[in-house]
Amino acid sequence: MSTQPTDAIARSLLFFELNVVALGATILMVLGAATSCQESSDETVDGLTPHSEPFVDASADSTSISADLNFATVAPDDETCRHGTLVLRAEEFIRVDPARYDAGSSFLYEQVYSRLFSIDADTLELAPDLVASFTVSDDGRTYLFKIRDDITFSDGSDLHASDVLFSLTRVLRPSLQSTSSVALLGDIAGAEQVMRGDATDLAGVTVIDPFTIQVHLDAPDWDFTAKLAHPVTSILNESNVAQWDPRWLNPDTASLSLQTTETSLPIGTGPLAVSQLQIHRNGAVYVPNEHHWGSSASVSVIQRDPYVAGPHIAESEFNDFDIIEVGHEVALSFEDGQPTTFDGDPIEGYRIVASSRVSDVSFLVFNTAVAPYEDVNFRRALSSAANISGLGLLASSPALRNSASGLIPPGIRGYVERPVHTPDRAAAERAANLSQYFQTQEEPRLSIHIVDRLSPFDVDMLTGNWSGWLGINVGMVGMTETSVGYSINSDQIEDYQRKLADGTLQLRFVEVQPTRNSPEEILGLFRNLFGPNADSPEVRELNALLDTAAAEADAMKRTQLYADIEAYILDRALAIPIAWGSSTKYELVREWISGYEPSRYPSSAFKNVTVDTSHPNYPSDRPCR
Repeated sequence: MSTQPTDAIARSLLFFELNVVALGATILMVLGAATSCQESSDETVDGLTPHSEPFVDASADSTSISADLNFATVAPDDETCRHGTLVLRAEEFIRVDPARYDAGSSFLYEQVYSRLFSIDADTLELAPDLVASFTVSDDGRTYLFKIRDDITFSDGSDLHASDVLFSLTRVLRPSLQSTSSVALLGDIAGAEQVMRGDATDLAGVTVIDPFTIQVHLDAPDWDFTAKLAHPVTSILNESNVAQWDPRWLNPDTASLSLQTTETSLPIGTGPLAVSQLQIHRNGAVYVPNEHHWGSSASVSVIQRDPYVAGPHIAESEFNDFDIIEVGHEVALSFEDGQPTTFDGDPIEGYRIVASSRVSDVSFLVFNTAVAPYEDVNFRRALSSAANISGLGLLASSPALRNSASGLIPPGIRGYVERPVHTPDRAAAERAANLSQYFQTQEEPRLSIHIVDRLSPFDVDMLTGNWSGWLGINVGMVGMTETSVGYSINSDQIEDYQRKLADGTLQLRFVEVQPTRNSPEEILGLFRNLFGPNADSPEVRELNALLDTAAAEADAMKRTQLYADIEAYILDRALAIPIAWGSSTKYELVREWISGYEPSRYPSSAFKNVTVDTSHPNYPSDRPCR
């Protein structure tokens, strides 16, 4: 046995799905986009360097928040506050189950749960979390993990190796429909049988004693330990999970009255513990986990979604939250000495912090197991005609404003500098002339359904040449306009989920937030983008290439193999790169907050954060602990 060297880890994957109606076949297409209100750009503001904290404005009173949650408050006059309280934005959802990962719930996943490994946000290197030590066999297939013996859940119960076995097995069960399970844990021996429902026990994982567990892989995977730092692999308490409301597994269709009870609150081993949770209001209250084995957080946190906060949120948004991610236009207003929101409203009582971040990447990917996308020339025609560069700053969705030239973004090992694709009509028409699907008189049809606040304008921009140059009838249907964008009804979402499970989904829009310095995190997703039944010769060839890369122990050779795989995907038009997120993150931080260090990843750590409850502008109606 040899000690496995550390590597950068996986922390978050975010999927936004598409599904297409093509050539008379009725297939749902769901197209999503990032929901952050930030304005993404790679433009760096002069004077704002990573981790700087300029432009402090402590002159104005700030408006306190009504939390929309029924927690008890104690006035500072009645008791001395041991912990201050932060009020943070929730994104779209608050899901308690990390197996059903969504980025909007990343705060809960990261702060409440722990994993075997974690990532150092500064060095990007893998670090032990719940693991005390581990070894790996010379062939890279057998891992022996020693679990720390001083770990307890937030309710005071002990964590054992059996909790690790339960958590890893549970993620793979088909009832969970975890979109990340194959990419993260599919190499464990017996994983395929559990995912198919043919087995309930995970054969490749063995509990040796209460603090030792062995994991055997079907094939070597030198990124495996990094995958065990992903939120999907969070370690849960089996008895606690048994008390969860089953509707938590699908809050999209849950009753609007869905709330937690004290006995069913999720527990974990992270620095914060859930105190209250209201999924229908996207709100949660967290308190320091007094049983945490390390440095627990020193503040309490209220989290809620501004879009359900009330009719005046547009006016009060910057007064309601303590830490807010913003775009470069707001950052420029600080540089000009007149900080304002994108709507021109003044910003007072905040400082702005600029930091580097790992760019996310979004792309379209085709299911080559179904018509017409099994035809490489049909795919190449669509790829050549796609108007990626036309989005840019014209995109309604901020997440689409930085056009991508590849799948691996800058900052990730294996990045290859390429020019951004521009529409090429001649190349599109040449490919179309070689495709059987353009040889008939019948006009190909594409119907697009949109969810998650993506503007139809962006879809028109991206796909406009598909109709104008290639004669494809592109229509947008199934949309319901809301005050914040467009949505799709639940039966269409359920239809989409069925098609994903049975492999008949045809096209997906995927956004990935890389969380480790490895191209495998992005390219490895191609194993499972259309479910286990979406098989084709090209899928099998791509999987063989991915297997070869995963089994390469030399990190430099492995990186080159992944760069070759990216070139294969682009050459075969298996995917169309769309956009990269900004490499600079700007955040507004309240004047009473100290010790906040921005993270390069979506979720920040708060163990060093303190709140000055004696600050004259600190809201007096915040809960006191």
